[in-house]
Amino acid sequence: MLKVHVYFNYTRRLYSVKAMEGREKGKVLFHSKDVLLRNCTMKVSEAGRQRVLRTKQKNVHAGITGDLLALSPTVTWLNSFDIGYIHRIDNQWREDLIKRGTPITYSPYEGDSFYRVRGGITDKIYEAHHVFFTVAHDKHAQVFVEE
Repeated sequence: MLKVHVYFNYTRRLYSVKAMEGREKGKVLFHSKDVLLRNCTMKVSEAGRQRVLRTKQKNVHAGITGDLLALSPTVTWLNSFDIGYIHRIDNQWREDLIKRGTPITYSPYEGDSFYRVRGGITDKIYEAHHVFFTVAHDKHAQVFVEE
């Protein structure tokens, strides 16, 4: 299974998926509407967060690293990378992942980590068994965890 780092690309309104190992390490492999990872760690660069607070401009400084399990059927590949077989997320699977998951979010203005959103109560999260990333119909990022 390929270890990747996923973050929301505000320009494309899709998730960018970057290889964290292998020949393509450090390169963005593709952009996808839906991504499913396993054995996940949330990462926030404090230096990047401070730059956002200082300049009030977005930059890539937070994302989630894990093992790539599945993608949306339509993926924008940036090259012909061979990453082996990857499951495709259909609409039913997508709806099941959203129903079962707990929403999480991140804002550099709210804090220095990702956090769960449960009935108005928020608590920090640093790891999760599964993370599902999806783009809603209004093009906003949504992230759900299963612990």
